[in-house]
Amino acid sequence: MWSVLLAFASAQGIEVRVDEQVEVVSIVSYLAMIPPYDTVPGSSYAQDMQAHFDKHSDHEAVRQMRRAFRRSGVSYDANMSFAVHLTPQFTMVDDLSLLETRWDDRLARRVAEPLKAFVEDANFDEFWQDHEDDRRAAQDQYQVVVRRADLQTWFAGQFPARKMALHPGMLVWPNNYGVSLAGEDGSPVMSPVVQVSLTPDDADTSVEMLLVHEFAHGYINPLFDAQEDAWLPQARRQFRPVKSQMRGQAYTSANTYAHETGVRAMEVLYALDQRGPTAACDTARRHADLGFHAVVPVSVALDTARQNGPLAGMVSELGLAFDLASAPPARPINDVLREALSGTLVARQDGPLGRYVGSIAEQFFIPSGASLVEPSRLDALPETAAVVYGTPESIPGLSDLLIANGWAVGTDRIVGAGGIDVQASALIVALEREGLPPIVAYVAADELDLIGINSVFHGPTSYVVADRTDDGWVPVEAAASWPECW
Repeated sequence: MWSVLLAFASAQGIEVRVDEQVEVVSIVSYLAMIPPYDTVPGSSYAQDMQAHFDKHSDHEAVRQMRRAFRRSGVSYDANMSFAVHLTPQFTMVDDLSLLETRWDDRLARRVAEPLKAFVEDANFDEFWQDHEDDRRAAQDQYQVVVRRADLQTWFAGQFPARKMALHPGMLVWPNNYGVSLAGEDGSPVMSPVVQVSLTPDDADTSVEMLLVHEFAHGYINPLFDAQEDAWLPQARRQFRPVKSQMRGQAYTSANTYAHETGVRAMEVLYALDQRGPTAACDTARRHADLGFHAVVPVSVALDTARQNGPLAGMVSELGLAFDLASAPPARPINDVLREALSGTLVARQDGPLGRYVGSIAEQFFIPSGASLVEPSRLDALPETAAVVYGTPESIPGLSDLLIANGWAVGTDRIVGAGGIDVQASALIVALEREGLPPIVAYVAADELDLIGINSVFHGPTSYVVADRTDDGWVPVEAAASWPECW
């Protein structure tokens, strides 16, 4: 695969090709029950794969892959990194310098050793030939996007020129993997593996951005790693308050978080170059809402650096870029509400407010698994995302948490960070808690002012200050959690 691939990529641009090694490793990883390969897409291809290969789950190749998972945690991108480092004879290529770090040379070669026998024993060639039409359809879908976007030209304007190939993974789902390998001359070959269930078409810019993201990993990861000391301490500080949010996206370390921030910054620059500042800002906001609060300053640092030529070597101000976002803004209220639907709902359960909150709980929270509890000290709550209805006095600890987040709720005024000082009766706000999931608080000086508060539009914002009038609720002040942008 790899030597033919390199020659083709050099002469013709980006080759789009379903790869035998990728498919075999995906099948063996499925049989070894390694996540996420243990869950296959609902395609006829995947169903045929199960019918053809399930009886080979005790093969030595499967046992070796399962052993590697148990000993070294090889899963997700590690498996696809291993796949692109295989030759057509299912031996490892000589240069393993870009192989994912959960592998070492000895482990990779031991797992590769029985793969050729698996291909023969499981009659993989018959399965491969029977699904030629499926492979061609997947290749054609992505070829449309590659042809339109000319990503190789754009990346060549940002980084030293590299050979590029794209592998639609027939069994890769629901993730995509920005893996690469060292070519014959030692230069990286960008070889991401992407899922085929996206069915891209000529108008699908989201798939175009996905390819920018996955190809960017091959450029950004080594660029950042070469200057890790300049940004890692800052990235660690940035990572702590969003750790639970990152865990939900399978990003478990500050290093991975920084790489993802850099890759998403390249998405912002691509949007800036192709569609202008508004599109760049929209892209940055989307990633900030996912917890990547440094994406704008990192984008600016990379944008400044690329003005002096291809991004290589040191990128000045990279550490500062992470520092500039060291105090991330509050999350969007909707983001916390989604977590809290199966978390905790807090309100006094007697009186008009209790009846109102109870009706909401019966409709939305309890069916999703949330528990409705009487107010006690906030620090005594279960360690879940929570939604709180009450006054600063009715729930011990709520006033202190509001103050810690820059808010004060009085009888006729609400004061907040950034100079907010307005006459209003209620506040809806996402509040961060040190070392714990955040909460959404519906707060007023009088509990009666909170009845019907959910009718105020507030989901995509991080706070809303609202006033209750004779004509109903009126939003007075609101802000998204989005960063300043171009």
